[in-house]
Amino acid sequence: MILGFILACSVPTDVSSCRIIYYDKQEFYTQVACVNKMKDLAKYAADRLQVVTRPYCFSVNLPI
Repeated sequence: MILGFILACSVPTDVSSCRIIYYDKQEFYTQVACVNKMKDLAKYAADRLQVVTRPYCFSVNLPI
């Protein structure tokens, strides 16, 4: 499973202004699907919220 996150910063030079936003609306099973969705969400957040964003996708191995 792949988890999607966005790093959103209101001040690009101040790490204390950053927040990590976990995307929990959809599960991703491929890196490509995650990257495409998170890029779109990062652009949307940057435009609407006027923050600097960076999308991330992490592969997670869950125990069965």
